[in-house]
Amino acid sequence: TLNEEDITENVVDGKYSLEKLTEDVTFAVKFRKLYTIATIFNSEEGVVTINGQEKNPIQVSFDTKVDFEITPNEGYEIDKVLLNEVDITADVVDGKYSIEKASEDVALNVTFRKLLVIGATFNNEEGSVTINGEEVNPILISTGSTVDFAITPNEGYEIDKVLLNEVDVTEHLQDGLLHIENVAGNIVLNVTFRKMMLIVTEFASEYGSVTINESEE
Repeated sequence: TLNEEDITENVVDGKYSLEKLTEDVTFAVKFRKLYTIATIFNSEEGVVTINGQEKNPIQVSFDTKVDFEITPNEGYEIDKVLLNEVDITADVVDGKYSIEKASEDVALNVTFRKLLVIGATFNNEEGSVTINGEEVNPILISTGSTVDFAITPNEGYEIDKVLLNEVDVTEHLQDGLLHIENVAGNIVLNVTFRKMMLIVTEFASEYGSVTINESEE
C-alpha cells in the first residue's frame, strides 16, 4: 500500500517508482508464504506432473489451484496415492487429482505396480484360446483380477493337455473353460490339441449291424 492505498497491481517484477516526491509517504508491504508442492514417484514406472509441469517441487501462492496428473508407464498402473501420508487413491479419477485452494505444503506420494502378463500358447491350426473373451494375446491385467480362458478345438480336433505355468490343469477344465480368480502373478497357458480319429465301417445292413463304443452306426 502507498499511504494505505492498495497499489499491488502497479508493482511490476517487484518494482514501483514515484516520479516526484511531493509529500510524506508510507510504503507498506505485506508478504505471504509460498507453499511447496512436491511429488514422490519412481520415474521408471510412471510420471506425475503438477499444473502441467514436470518441474518438482513447485511453489504456489495461497488459494492457488493445484492439478496433479499421474501417468503410468507402459506395463504399469497406479497402486497407491498418498497426500501428506493420507491415502487418497480412491479420489484419483483417470489419473487426475486436484486441490482447489492451496493452504499448506503438500507432498503427493505415488506408487505404481507392474501389470500382470496373461498369455496363451497353442497351434491356431488346431484350435483357439481366448482370454477374458478377447483374442488379444497376451493381455495385461491388475493384480487380484479374474481371468477366464476359453479353449475351442477346430473341427476334427480335441483338447489334449492344458498346462498352467507348466502345471497340468487339464482336469480342471469345464466345457473348455478355465476360470482363475485373484490372479497374483504372470500366467502362461500352454494348450495342446490332438487330432480325433475317424472310424469308418462298411457292412451290409441286411446281414447284421456294427456298434462302435456301444453306439450303433
